[in-house]
Amino acid sequence: MAEEITRDAERIDQLCDRHYGENVDLGSAIGHVLLHNPHLHGYDAEMPAGLKVEMPELEEEKEAEPIRVWS
Repeated sequence: MAEEITRDAERIDQLCDRHYGENVDLGSAIGHVLLHNPHLHGYDAEMPAGLKVEMPELEEEKEAEPIRVWS
């Protein structure tokens, strides 16, 4: 699992965007990061610099198969 170090006044969404890039579901990424880092729950929106944050690998989104309504 990769690790990131927060920057001063960085928010969790900014950290996820910096680590995972733009092509991920940001809400899902934030949820996974918070699950793996319960120590982040005590901070307001902006975190102090120097916190170690584990960045879990995210599963790739699978394309939904079309549903046949009529046969």
